[in-house]
Amino acid sequence: MIKESLEMVVLEALSKNELYEMAKAKNIRGRSKMSRDELIKALKDEVNSEMLVEKSKFDPIPSDMVGYGTKREEIEIVPQAKIDYRLPETYNYDMLMFLPIDAKRAYVCWEVTKSKLTEFVKDTNILNFKLVLKLVTNGMGEISRVKVDLNGNYFFSNPMLEDQEAWAEIGLELDGQFKTIMRSNSFKMPAERVSDRDDVLYMTVRENVEKIIHLSLKGMDRYYSSIELYKDVLKSISSKNNVEWR
Repeated sequence: MIKESLEMVVLEALSKNELYEMAKAKNIRGRSKMSRDELIKALKDEVNSEMLVEKSKFDPIPSDMVGYGTKREEIEIVPQAKIDYRLPETYNYDMLMFLPIDAKRAYVCWEVTKSKLTEFVKDTNILNFKLVLKLVTNGMGEISRVKVDLNGNYFFSNPMLEDQEAWAEIGLELDGQFKTIMRSNSFKMPAERVSDRDDVLYMTVRENVEKIIHLSLKGMDRYYSSIELYKDVLKSISSKNNVEWR
């Protein structure tokens, strides 16, 4: 292996055998079939390639002239801080909502603002009072009453709710008297019995039904609708009992 630097050697001054040995040292492929001029050109290309690679080690600008990769600067991704979302205890908004669960149970939620309560007390001149939530139906009136705070929720369970128009009211109670502050939406409660309301009646057109059956059988000549099957069964029974059937 020749150790001299190619930059210091004039390749044109070397013999073909010397050029071949240098190509062999550089592991240049196809050297045995190359002419002297081709060996010189291949060695010069190899020298230029090595110089570019050596230079690029100190050059911050990536080179696309040689086949090697440059290390990219790694970017550290900082994870975002997790935001803790918490629902507020109150929204400072007057509301009373009634939601049915099933035929005998309902859910009620509410909020009475202090400004609403202060205004109501001022108008009614009521000082000693209890804030009360009550459940009311259209058919039987009040069916339940509980003492509550300015905001919260409550589950009512009462068999008398079934099939009734029901709603909730919140207000002030003084000496058994109830003064309504807010009334919720009303809702027709479901029933656990068979409905007494008539169902919708539909009329079928026999020609259309037969057409659907025919198409479903992919053009088969012999097919039965439920009516035709019923007729055939009756005819079979009638013939066995010598009864004429039309």
